[in-house]
Amino acid sequence: LDSWEFGRISRVDLAILRISVYPLLYQKDLHPSIVINEAVAISKEFGSDDSYKFINGILDNIKNELGGR
Repeated sequence: LDSWEFGRISRVDLAILRISVYPLLYQKDLHPSIVINEAVAISKEFGSDDSYKFINGILDNIKNELGGR
């Protein structure tokens, strides 16, 4: 989130990002695709109309920076 302030992100999206970043960083037994797919599904259910695109983009960027496993 280079040019975003946390105040601009909805609380639901921020919560989804928080619970999704942890397994990407620390739970190496989970494949990143599973984590991202679950986060996208949750954001489609509970977020705004375009939340899933935002969540997917952020988590995919994190996955790529970590080497994609």
